[in-house]
Amino acid sequence: MSADHVPNIPGYRVLSPLGRGGMASVYLAMQESVEREVALKIMAPQLSADPTFGERFLREARIAAKLHHRHVVSIFDVGVYNGFHYCTMEYLPGGPVMRRGDKPLALKPALRCIREISMALHYAQEKGFIHRDVKPDNILLREDGTCVLGDFGIARAADSGTIMTKTGSVVGTPHYMSPEQLRGRAIDGRADLYSLGVVFFQLITGKVPFEASDSLAVGIMHMTAPIPQLPSEFKILQPVLDRMLAKEPGDRYQTGGEIEAALAAIEKRLDAGDTDPSGNGESRTQPVRVARSSGYDTQGAVRTEPQIGRIDAMDEGGLRATPRPQARPRAASAPAPRRGIWWFLAALVLLAGLAYWQRPLVTAWVTEALKPAAAPTPTANPAPAVSTNPQPEPGSSGNPVASDPTPPTPDPTLPVSAVRELAEARSAEAAGRLAGADGALAAFVAAQQIDPDNPEARSAIDRIGKALAAQARTLIVANDLTAAADLQQQLAAVPALAS
Repeated sequence: MSADHVPNIPGYRVLSPLGRGGMASVYLAMQESVEREVALKIMAPQLSADPTFGERFLREARIAAKLHHRHVVSIFDVGVYNGFHYCTMEYLPGGPVMRRGDKPLALKPALRCIREISMALHYAQEKGFIHRDVKPDNILLREDGTCVLGDFGIARAADSGTIMTKTGSVVGTPHYMSPEQLRGRAIDGRADLYSLGVVFFQLITGKVPFEASDSLAVGIMHMTAPIPQLPSEFKILQPVLDRMLAKEPGDRYQTGGEIEAALAAIEKRLDAGDTDPSGNGESRTQPVRVARSSGYDTQGAVRTEPQIGRIDAMDEGGLRATPRPQARPRAASAPAPRRGIWWFLAALVLLAGLAYWQRPLVTAWVTEALKPAAAPTPTANPAPAVSTNPQPEPGSSGNPVASDPTPPTPDPTLPVSAVRELAEARSAEAAGRLAGADGALAAFVAAQQIDPDNPEARSAIDRIGKALAAQARTLIVANDLTAAADLQQQLAAVPALAS
């Protein structure tokens, strides 16, 4: 849709453009029948290439139009004209609550905004809706300063069987997506509460909690990195933020109403001059898992396939992720496995979900990760190179065999359990079983947890990780996303990557 060609939707007179994205353009328009200013959103015409798009668009937009709440943008009309699908909604001249690069909000307005959007999400949860793209751009201001949650156009009813997909589209923005959403797992309203936690952090500090050089790295940080600490003047809010940004949905607040109540209590304490973070009772040493009686059931959750929504450019940054602790028990003094290889493997766990909407980026990232390091000074007897793209042996499970190692002479000082894990690892690697709970990678990791300085385990983890990364790259380049998903499932079964 070119800037100089605006479809003439009957009953509406376009006044000026408001925004443009890869999937839709939004205009300020006059609804002539009632002389009311509205935001007119017109979907890109190429979406109509999907023969079922029109039916799904109209059905889901009509469902979203049933949401009536003070802090939810109202949808007035939805339809299709000359192949252009459109909807009109409440026009809010105040614009978004924060744009990238804006200064942080004062504490009181930030608290009020999060409380108001919490109430909007609580209402949506009660109606069975998941927003999927909670971020500052979608939180708009009324003239009186109250906040309103908009762009429910990519929302989906929790019991809806429809999936509005488009190749290359993104449901949500990686900087604001929950760990389970990034993994492609089933989600519910608690994913929106996580996103709201990211917004909360940004309103207070002026920056998102996790920044990295690309969207894949940001996703890994959401899955693995510790929750950032707020500046000292906001420490009273840290316990609330910790629950909003918990990695597991069961450790978060379960409803928007719970967040609103927690923040209301903090506001009262601030008014009374209390800024002690330990006084609100939110700090917990043990996570609280959601019970089935809470109303959340994985059978009723929905998956995170791409749907119709806004596409935003991935932001650039400069930090790297910090791997989370390993899942298997290990000695307290044991050092973590090499950081680089765990960065590889955490990325591989994301591949299946990310490949569906970001295949070129994932391919480029894995290719960059597999580039050899700067060549070391040659030695008299250099070690033989190990292929990073091996072929599976006949009769194997299909995973590549990274090498055909010769078992070293057993070290008599090794614990029996480490000897056993190493033997199992060699056997699995020889059979081509690299990933999975019973694969070579899992066994070598277990051996290294028992004997952190074991050179065989350390070398094998690097070797297998590179082989799996090479395999993932090949699958994505070939657009074999089914096989990539299988690889992701096998990697997710490795205890150190499963959490």
